[in-house]
Amino acid sequence: MKRIIGFFMILFCFGCAKEMAIKNDFFNRPEFNPNHYDPPILSGRLGNNEVLAGAAKEKITPDIKANRFYLAGYGFGINFRVAEDIHDDIWVRCLSIHDGQNGLVFASFDLIGMGRGDINEIKKSVADIIPPSHLFLAFTHTHAAPDTMGLWGPIFFISGKDNNYIASVKKRAASCIRSSWDNFKKAKISFGSEILNNAPLEIMSLDDAGGKNIALLFNYAMHPNLIYGNYVSADILWPVYERLEKELGGTPVFINGAQGGVGAIVNHHEGNRNDWGTVEINGQLLSEKIFSALKNKEEEKNPEIVVRQKLIKVPMEDWKFKMMIFLGVIEERRDNEGKIETEVNSIRIGQAVFLTIPGEAMPNIGQALRQVLAIHKVKRRFILGLVNDELGYIIFKNDWQAKKYPYQMRVSVGPEIGDIVYDSLQGLILKDLILKNLRE
Repeated sequence: MKRIIGFFMILFCFGCAKEMAIKNDFFNRPEFNPNHYDPPILSGRLGNNEVLAGAAKEKITPDIKANRFYLAGYGFGINFRVAEDIHDDIWVRCLSIHDGQNGLVFASFDLIGMGRGDINEIKKSVADIIPPSHLFLAFTHTHAAPDTMGLWGPIFFISGKDNNYIASVKKRAASCIRSSWDNFKKAKISFGSEILNNAPLEIMSLDDAGGKNIALLFNYAMHPNLIYGNYVSADILWPVYERLEKELGGTPVFINGAQGGVGAIVNHHEGNRNDWGTVEINGQLLSEKIFSALKNKEEEKNPEIVVRQKLIKVPMEDWKFKMMIFLGVIEERRDNEGKIETEVNSIRIGQAVFLTIPGEAMPNIGQALRQVLAIHKVKRRFILGLVNDELGYIIFKNDWQAKKYPYQMRVSVGPEIGDIVYDSLQGLILKDLILKNLRE
């Protein structure tokens, strides 16, 4: 019966395809099958509820004594913040997972974001072990790290990127990805969730046969932007990383959510932008909720990995971005129609679904996507922001027309991207559910 229902659902989708505002071609696109990317341990020895998991981290703290580094995050187009002190190290943290048939890698950087050209170079450098479509580079969006996009240089038309630093980050990212892939152990996956400030916190824990933590991925929407001064820091995540590593022993990996317009968990008092005590309070609040979620975690019984990607094109309409492209401050990505290519992804690990967004989606986009997943009975719902691109704020078109978010509109590629991202992810969710039902 499920096969018959699935067949008619596919016919219905084909019939409606011409009516869709976003042209989805995913039904006739071949799936990439990375079976030839063999993990170090023979997959045939895995139990039904086991995966292979490996984790690693590499330091990406800049050498501020050797060079001048502009800090990212504040003052779009003009910046006077230069790194003068290292409060805590910043890292790239990698998590590799393989189910015996398919593998993927999450890599999380304590950086503001990165352009697609640089991201693709990292992907190409490790394409011998993981297909580019199965590698997800995420950015915590700390506002206390070097400018890795070029937007926060000394004045509007001068890039703040240090090319030598970017090259170093790429090299260390590749090393981290390879190390996590080479460190595979048999593992079990558990999922948990909590609520913090009326917003969802989702966790995925990977533990070895003895119950020792290999890695903990945690997903929450926030801006790690409490430090405005001249420090290099992971900001709110610094105390969280320290506590999780000390008490769990594994590698914590943070991936942001739909955090457009969302601040810290608890903000500073007025006028005090460098209060490390407030940073620690935020870290403590987040850590406590993570441990609460761990207490209620549930083991995944069938951790099959399915990755579905859709390449999308969005119009580049903002004049500031166009000017920066003209001046060579940021990379030229437009095609002949003035559109730029980016991507969205649907990742399923057992009963959990992870949706990736190429920038800073407003919270109502994340909420709408979570509602779609809830309607389809998906229990574990991860919305991953700033993954494989950073296109600024992503806003629904009707919110743009209503001028609901004036500041965010000034740091966005244009009014079309929100609906394109949302509609494309809806299509990926539908495709995955149809094909999943046909197999069952």
